[in-house]
Amino acid sequence: MFFKFKKLKGLTLTELLVVIGIVAFLSTMAIANYKDKGAKANVDAQAQKFASVLKQAQIMALTGEKVSGVRPFGYGIFINLDDYYYLFADLNGDNIRTAADADIQRFAFPTSVTNNSHTTYIIFYPPKAKIYVNPAGGAADTKTITFSYKNKIKNVVIRISTGRIDTQ
Repeated sequence: MFFKFKKLKGLTLTELLVVIGIVAFLSTMAIANYKDKGAKANVDAQAQKFASVLKQAQIMALTGEKVSGVRPFGYGIFINLDDYYYLFADLNGDNIRTAADADIQRFAFPTSVTNNSHTTYIIFYPPKAKIYVNPAGGAADTKTITFSYKNKIKNVVIRISTGRIDTQ
C-alpha cells in the first residue's frame, strides 16, 4: 500500500515575508500619519481657542459689559511670552495690563504649541470695539499671531480697520 501525498498549495516562505513586510510598512505609515494629525489638531485647536477669546473681548467691548460694577476703558488680550495669555479689563485706560486692571481669565499655551508673539497687547475699546495693538507689526492693517508645532502652522489674523478675526 502506497500513500499518495497531494501537493498542497499555499504560501512559500518568501511570499509570507513579503506580505509581512508590506503590512509592517503600511502600519508604520498609518501610525506616523495619526501622530502627525494629532499635532495638527492641537495647533488648530489652540488657534481657534485664541480667536474665540479675542472675539469674546470684542463682544464685551461692543456690549459695554461692566466689570465689578465699572465700565472699563477697554477689554483686551495680553500675551505673556509663551506661557499664558490673559483676557482682562483695562480699567485705567493705559493700554497695558497692570495691577489696577481686572483679569477676567487666564489661559495657558500648551508646551507643545508655541506662538510668535511674545509680549503683545490687543485691546478693544467700547462702544465700537476699536482695536489697539501693541506692537502692531506686519502690515499696517493686520496683526498676525502664529501658532506652530514642528511643521504645523496656524495663523490668527486680526484686521484692525474692520475688527475681523480669522484663522488661516
